[in-house]
Amino acid sequence: MPNCSDGGCHRCSRRDDDGLRGGAYDICICVHAEQNALLTAARFGQQTLGASMTTTTQPCFGCLKEMLQAGISEVRYLHPWDPMEAYDDRALVQQYAALRARFDAFAQVGDPAMDTPELFGAFLDPS
Repeated sequence: MPNCSDGGCHRCSRRDDDGLRGGAYDICICVHAEQNALLTAARFGQQTLGASMTTTTQPCFGCLKEMLQAGISEVRYLHPWDPMEAYDDRALVQQYAALRARFDAFAQVGDPAMDTPELFGAFLDPS
């Protein structure tokens, strides 16, 4: 299955649809990187209680909820986004803020301008 950013499913292939922007993840069949990390830890018996997670993009509502349930204590990300812009609903923004507040750390790290295709090029192309 292709990644969400590659238009992996019906929902993700319509990312520009304002009705789906920032939501409808319950119908997305793609797996976010955060979900994949948690599932991989579970598959290989790795404890997540008290662990930290660093992601490229600020976690979505669902991934944040899943990280909290898995016992992740610190969340750091490179690319931020505005929950009000994504959800356009003050109640959802408040719920997202309440989830964020449950982590020991929740912060942006680094400069998003550094995130270029060449960033990990040396690791991906051994030549």
